[in-house]
Amino acid sequence: MPTTFSDPAFDEVMEGTLLSSACSPAIEEDGFRGLRIAAPEVVTYLPGDFNPITGAFARIVVCGTYRLEFSTLGLDGDFVESIVLVAVDEGRRETFNGRMVTVPKRLPPPPRPDGLTPADFAGDVITGYFNPNLAVVLDLPEQPADYVVYAVLGPYESNRVSISVREAERAQ
Repeated sequence: MPTTFSDPAFDEVMEGTLLSSACSPAIEEDGFRGLRIAAPEVVTYLPGDFNPITGAFARIVVCGTYRLEFSTLGLDGDFVESIVLVAVDEGRRETFNGRMVTVPKRLPPPPRPDGLTPADFAGDVITGYFNPNLAVVLDLPEQPADYVVYAVLGPYESNRVSISVREAERAQ
């Protein structure tokens, strides 16, 4: 599945992971609480060429960073699977949304020291990362499109990014 990005740094991003990468948006403001995302401006794909594992026609990777208080929405720091990803096809006025599903057999969070409860972490601030492939998470159709993409978690809405998805020319 040869996908190309207008920004080659996205080639190095491991889709579906919770890892930081060179494409992860930086959050430098101490008081910031919320989400930020980054994406390549253009993604190209070869029609009819699908990933044999995910079934995706392309890697439409978005890199996200969040900084939230541990107790946000009562999620006790487990935010990623509650983040809603939204892509609006500007030309067709179609909206796609879904949640990133992480690895089903992921490691459980480390145990809390004896005697500590979620209330003990209530004021703590957590920074984390997410790297979904929108073609997988949102089941985007295999077609050229111009998407406006953002992420939402409760009252927090990320910045918006534009991604143009285009067919690549087959080598002759």
